[in-house]
Amino acid sequence: MDYNEWVKHLAETKSSEVLLNHGDEQCITTLSMLFANSAQEVRIFCGCLDPEIYDKKDCSAEIISFLKDRKGKLLLMTENDPCDSELLRWLMEYKKEHPEQIISRFNVQPWIWLSSGEHIHFSLGDSYMYRLEKNPKKRFAEVCYNDEKKASELMEFFDRKLYSLTSQETA
Repeated sequence: MDYNEWVKHLAETKSSEVLLNHGDEQCITTLSMLFANSAQEVRIFCGCLDPEIYDKKDCSAEIISFLKDRKGKLLLMTENDPCDSELLRWLMEYKKEHPEQIISRFNVQPWIWLSSGEHIHFSLGDSYMYRLEKNPKKRFAEVCYNDEKKASELMEFFDRKLYSLTSQETA
């Protein structure tokens, strides 16, 4: 079984096995499977929605399917201005007609730091899947498709930050 088949198997069976991945191709595979197997909500905190990842067919197709076909909700925060990409343009157009499905905030300061001084990026699928990127430059991450405890902890951090930014904007 190759890497992509293995990741697909772990995601579809909701395995609690933790896998490590690095590099663009493995990042695309694990994110695609997170979107493919999410039913309700996906949260992402990333650098800029890098087109090297998010514009790749496997990844963008799963994100679009998640939103259009399954009517999922995307909560997105980026550390920087979002990179110009086909997916970003599609998301912003889609958001105009479906604002309840996409909440986005850009230029958000990182708020979870490792003892090494690095900050993390992460993605969460529903309330039990996560991809925790501990080295964003090399896209080194741990991924699990069934760990409700860790996913819930990350979700709590994410939501607290997102909704504090939202309340500041509306105040």
